[in-house]
Amino acid sequence: MFPRLPKVFRIFYMGVAFLSLCSFLILRELSSRKKQELKMARLSSVPAKERQDTGGDINNNKNNIKQNDNNINFLNPLLFNGMSYKSVRGGSSSSQAKQQGVQLQLQPDDSFDSQTSIWNQSSLTPGPSLGLPYNFSQIINPSFLCASRNFVIVYIHTAPNNFKRRMAIRQTWGEKTLLKNYEIRLVFVMGVVDSIRIMDMVKLESDRYNDIMQSDFKDSYRNLSFKAMVALRWIAAYCTNITYILKTDDDILVNIYLLAKQLNDLHQHNFGRQDFIMCNVWTGMRAIRDRRSKWFVPRREFPRDTYPSYCSGSAFVMSPDLAVRLLKKSLSIPFFWIDDVYVTGVLVKAIGLRHVRFNSAYVLDSGKVVDRFFKDTTRTLVFYHVRGYNTMYMLWQKLRERMNTVTPDHHRILPLNRTPGHR
Repeated sequence: MFPRLPKVFRIFYMGVAFLSLCSFLILRELSSRKKQELKMARLSSVPAKERQDTGGDINNNKNNIKQNDNNINFLNPLLFNGMSYKSVRGGSSSSQAKQQGVQLQLQPDDSFDSQTSIWNQSSLTPGPSLGLPYNFSQIINPSFLCASRNFVIVYIHTAPNNFKRRMAIRQTWGEKTLLKNYEIRLVFVMGVVDSIRIMDMVKLESDRYNDIMQSDFKDSYRNLSFKAMVALRWIAAYCTNITYILKTDDDILVNIYLLAKQLNDLHQHNFGRQDFIMCNVWTGMRAIRDRRSKWFVPRREFPRDTYPSYCSGSAFVMSPDLAVRLLKKSLSIPFFWIDDVYVTGVLVKAIGLRHVRFNSAYVLDSGKVVDRFFKDTTRTLVFYHVRGYNTMYMLWQKLRERMNTVTPDHHRILPLNRTPGHR
């Protein structure tokens, strides 16, 4: 038998093994991030028309998404970013694959068990074919959400693991009975994550509340523009009888009482029924070139130093025609990963619209939201960026108390002013 090593040597070897394992994991993570950055850089340089193969008529578009016998939509590699899928090379060369589109096959990672998970291939169903881009397969699709005429459809950007934020909205301004009184419907929009536990919890949450739309793109910060465009495509497909569209985030408290009154006043005066986007407008914002910043943008992704005027992504209101118009315009405009800049800035400018300024209705500094709320004697604030669930519940309770003590006539209608520019 081999002699037992002294304790000091055993500790040494264990330390070496531990450091080797840590180094391996770090290198693998760095390699993964580098590959993702390269994919995003390549996507940014792809002509926008090449992205059309994610939508349209499957029979007429030779570059469209292919389906297998199990009715699974396969993503085009140009729009694929970080999912657990593997390329099937086939017999064609790499150049042919770029021209014709590479078929992708579902390949779970080590943490994914398709046999035991309630998220499985059978739940992947394609959306209606509208000839529009960003036709990702829908893993979860709320049933009958826009079956009848609705005044407003609200879509909320959220991440799969933000369960508490979604619940806070459902128990405050997004409570179903309240929204039903105003003919407002709400849907949470998200992508997918690697954690099968979170995916299963989202499925159970959807079964309970029927207000989640989940598509098969990687849910990440760099994919927010995908999330925005997928949401617009879903609205274009399933919500044809709405009057307004409201986009917001899951950390925003909405004074739904005042907003509903404002939008009803606009509707009664035939204002904003089309060619309309109203928001907190940012102008003269510069692209950040500091590599240490979360919002660092290299010149190859956005060559200009200043962004066009765009809406704060926290919340904005649109007329329903913009869902289709923005999607179609994206076919001729290079992709950009910052969603509020791309959707409400670059694309809105490209279709020739001017924003309606609604800046006085926003509190975007979460540190000042409580103070601003109690100082809002004119009742003009509509959107509050809140930090923490307790703040949202507390402010909502105060809003409800206000509604019990004031009549609708006391609400002040906010002035609507168009920003300079040509229609």
